[in-house]
Amino acid sequence: AADEANARVDAAASAAAIAATARHLLLFCALCTRKHALLPLLFDAYAALPQPLQPAVLHSASFDGLVRAVGPVSDPLVAAIACPPKGAESLAKRALEVLAEVTTSVAPAAAAAATAA
Repeated sequence: AADEANARVDAAASAAAIAATARHLLLFCALCTRKHALLPLLFDAYAALPQPLQPAVLHSASFDGLVRAVGPVSDPLVAAIACPPKGAESLAKRALEVLAEVTTSVAPAAAAAATAA
């Protein structure tokens, strides 16, 4: 019974840590959209996160939205993707996936606009 209670406490603490990570990420991503120079710090922080908390960043709409907002013209984002800190390779891969989605969704829209003109 004590082991079961400890497991419930651990699960609740883990859920609270994930929720706190998501909240902090939302705020930091908002800052990064204004100041791209902060982007490398996001990759550093991700690399330093405990493994169970990394999915809160990796699968976050906040991170995806940030990558879409700054786009491939952001030198700090490109640098972080090109040479991610050890432990942040999966975040760099996710950023590339988001950029690829943006590029493939923009190309058909641009082609349609050119055809309509």
